[in-house]
Amino acid sequence: HYFSDDLIADELCYFIKEEHRGGPSGLLLISAYEKWAWGRGAVLVTVEVSSGIRPERTLKLYERLGFQLQGYRVNKYRKGEE
Repeated sequence: HYFSDDLIADELCYFIKEEHRGGPSGLLLISAYEKWAWGRGAVLVTVEVSSGIRPERTLKLYERLGFQLQGYRVNKYRKGEE
């Protein structure tokens, strides 16, 4: 898909306030995002675990929803910019 005309949906960012985590908010948001993407003809829907807030828990949620881990995102900050 990277070198084709296929459409992909690539989530940039979404954030659930701490007091709403673990409830239906995240599930509803992901579901709406997927419905939107498939409805526009996407052949791939992607999500990221990049906030650094409980990444293992977030990954497990995505996997329960049918997403598959395909790599890692790694960052390196300039010294003093962490």
